[in-house]
Amino acid sequence: MFGAAEANPNTDPETQDVWDFVSQIRIEDQQITREEMQGIANVLLAGGRDMVIKLVTGLIWHLIQNPHDRDFLSSNRDWFNLTIAEMVRYLSPLPKMERVLGEDVAVPDAQHDTSKYVLLNFVSANYDRDVWPDADVVDIRRDRKPNLAFGLGRHSCLGRNITEYEVGALLTVLLDSWPNWTFDGEPDIAWAADQDKDGNVIRYIDRFKKLYVRF
Repeated sequence: MFGAAEANPNTDPETQDVWDFVSQIRIEDQQITREEMQGIANVLLAGGRDMVIKLVTGLIWHLIQNPHDRDFLSSNRDWFNLTIAEMVRYLSPLPKMERVLGEDVAVPDAQHDTSKYVLLNFVSANYDRDVWPDADVVDIRRDRKPNLAFGLGRHSCLGRNITEYEVGALLTVLLDSWPNWTFDGEPDIAWAADQDKDGNVIRYIDRFKKLYVRF
């Protein structure tokens, strides 16, 4: 895909696809390498896939458990993005991310000086009780506040907008076409634990191992 994009550059924002866009990225006036293009594609495709799977599954899980929220969304379609933002905060599909020194990027993992690592704890930020006093509760009616589930600033997720469109489309289908859905057996959820900035325990969903739904 990158070969075709490089052979026939398309600079028109109206008709570019993601391969066109990535293949033309320049950093400090230097064209990125093919390896860097592939790294970006891997984050877009693999990271985005995991985000959407966990978000979609978590949303279905929550709405089956809370039919009043499902009824609310059926008559308040303008609340979709607020709901998605709250679910992404609660689920924090990417709990943590490492940052290492630039000169260590090419060094084998076994030789890294881990004392120089910085670990960004998105779960701790998204469960900050100074911002969300009831952080362990899913409240789709709460005011939208910034969270770090999609990153921040120059490290923001490129797929944020498409995620909201995809999940909004799914919500429309679920609410219009399948109004009565229930669990088909008990959900199998892997929970994890961490600490917030004050040392309090955070219990959050690591992944949905099994969730069957009956219509």
